[in-house]
Amino acid sequence: MQYKKKNLFFMLMVLCFVVYVKNGNALKLSADDAQKKIETIFFVSTYSARETYNILLADIIYFSSYKNLPGHPAFKELEAYPEIIASIDQDALYVTFLSEVYQPLPTSFIEGKIKKHASTLLTAYQRCEVLNKNWGFVIFPCYTIYPLFYGAGGGYRPDTGGIELNVNEKGLRKKTCKTIIHEMVHIGIEDGIVQRFQLSHWEKEGLVDTICSLYFHDLLPNYHMQSPGDKNIQKYLTYEALVADLPGAIMDYVAHYPR
Repeated sequence: MQYKKKNLFFMLMVLCFVVYVKNGNALKLSADDAQKKIETIFFVSTYSARETYNILLADIIYFSSYKNLPGHPAFKELEAYPEIIASIDQDALYVTFLSEVYQPLPTSFIEGKIKKHASTLLTAYQRCEVLNKNWGFVIFPCYTIYPLFYGAGGGYRPDTGGIELNVNEKGLRKKTCKTIIHEMVHIGIEDGIVQRFQLSHWEKEGLVDTICSLYFHDLLPNYHMQSPGDKNIQKYLTYEALVADLPGAIMDYVAHYPR
């Protein structure tokens, strides 16, 4: 009887979720109204030159290798020997960065992309609200989008709701919706899941990819899973577990794969 009650409760909860999403504001609003609403949730800004420089150095130290680095000889050397960063003349390197590398970034083209995909992003935000109510997925009333010429394809700041998008002279390197939603998921699970259960980098990436492919599959068709992402964690995730109690599912996972 207890099992049947739990089963019935879960079915009702999923039904309420489906009704919520189908009747969500993103599907009721006109295109113009959706754009106005999304402008209150996603704000585009830029980092200062100093902030960009600090992020670049931190990324060189954190990531073992990636492609989007300045072509300047000084930074190519750091890419090859990141361990020397702690001993170099930071003031001199910053002057080089400021005079020979740094370029201010326009924001209008990203604002245009966000407006274009307003309905999709608004629906994604509403679905994140469901997870917030069910098990504490972290959401921010406003996410600040920062374009960057250098670094990984995307990045996130879980303490502020900042999302970084890697761009080049032609625009965004990756699809706008995919990157923003992917980084929103990172922010949402960083403290309550990743840090709480001490997940490794690739366990974290495997979890984020699985959430994106399961929960946002209609918004992100043909979502590409990162090949290095941990595959074991995927076995413990179903759509139902994700909606109802992701911490419980990850608790089962770490019980089988102790830290």
